[in-house]
Amino acid sequence: MSMHEYAGNIHVHTTYSDGTKSVEGVAREAARAGLDFVMLSDHGTLAPLVDGKEGYHDGVLMLVGMEVGEAHNHYLAWRVDKVVPDDPEKPQRVIDGVRDQGGIGFIAHPHEKGCKYGYKGHAFTWEDWGATGYTGICVWNFTSQWKEPVTNPAKAVYYYLYRRGAVRTPEPATMAAWDAELKGRKVVAIGGTDAHAFKFGFGPVKPRIFPYRYLFRTINTHIISETPFSGDAAHDKEVVYSAIERGRCFVGYDLLGDTRGFRFTASSGGERAVMGGDIPFTKGMKLEVALPGQAFVRVIKDGVVWAEGKGAGLGFEPDSPGVYRVEAYRRGLLGGRWAWIISNPVYVRP
Repeated sequence: MSMHEYAGNIHVHTTYSDGTKSVEGVAREAARAGLDFVMLSDHGTLAPLVDGKEGYHDGVLMLVGMEVGEAHNHYLAWRVDKVVPDDPEKPQRVIDGVRDQGGIGFIAHPHEKGCKYGYKGHAFTWEDWGATGYTGICVWNFTSQWKEPVTNPAKAVYYYLYRRGAVRTPEPATMAAWDAELKGRKVVAIGGTDAHAFKFGFGPVKPRIFPYRYLFRTINTHIISETPFSGDAAHDKEVVYSAIERGRCFVGYDLLGDTRGFRFTASSGGERAVMGGDIPFTKGMKLEVALPGQAFVRVIKDGVVWAEGKGAGLGFEPDSPGVYRVEAYRRGLLGGRWAWIISNPVYVRP
C-alpha cells in the first residue's frame, strides 16, 4: 500500500477574528515553515470561506473552519459551510450541529490552565465529558500549554527566552480522557497551536512571543493517505478531511526534529492496518513502528503502557485484542524525556 504524507498546522486564527495576519499572510509563513496545509479556525465565523479564501496560497492548502465557543467548551469544526451557533451550557448541540452538516469536530484545549497575563487568567476548558459524537480531541496545543507555567514576571521572561521549555508533553488529564473514550469508540487525536501571533506580557512590556512561522514548526498534525494531493483544492481538501476523520494521522512535535516518515502499522498474514484502521487479532501478528530517528518508544494498550523500546525501527507482538497506540520521546535540551510523536491507534479486534 503506497502511502503519502502531508504535514499541516491545525487551529490557526487570522485577522477575520483575533489573529494578526491575513489568510494570505498566514499562508506565506506556512510556506516558509515547509507545511503542506493549514486548518483555519477563526472564532464564530466562516467569513474566509464566504470571501473565497479557501484554497491554495503560496503552495499551501488553506482550509477554512471555525472555533465555536466563548467562555468554555470550545469546539473546532471543519467541513461545514454554515456558522454553527455557540451553546456553552449544552455543547452537545454544537457537536450535533457540526455533524448535521457532515462536518468533523474536535474538542479544543480541554484541560488548559490559563495564565494571568493573557485573558485575565481565564482557562477555556471543556466541561461536558458526557457529550458524545465528536470526531476527536486536540490532545496537544502549544500556545495553550505554554501559558501554564508562566505564573510570575520572572517566569514570563524565562519562558519567553526558552519557549519550548514550557511544552514538553501533552496534558496527562487530556491523554487520560482520550484513552477513556477509546475504550468505547474510535476517537481521533490531533495536535495544534492555537496560533494568533499576538503579544503577551505585563505592563508596557508585551513582546510577540509566538510568530506564526515559529508555531508552524512546533506541534503539527501529519496525515497519511493512499490518495496523493493533485493540486486541485477541492480534491485535496477531501484528502485531508478524510484522513483526519479516519484517524490516519499523528501528532508530531517537529521542534524536536522533523517527524515526517513516522509509521505505525499492524500486520497479520496478508492483511495490514494503518493508524485508524481495524485488524483481527491472530497469534503471531506484528505491530511495527518506524521512526525518522532514534527515540524511546512506548506502546499504549487500552490506556496502559504495554511495551517499551528504543530505536528507529521496532516490532512488537500483540498478546490479545485491544486499542494500541504509540508515544515516542526524545531527550530535551535540559534533560528528561519530551514527547516527540503521538500516534492514533490501530484497533486490534477479537
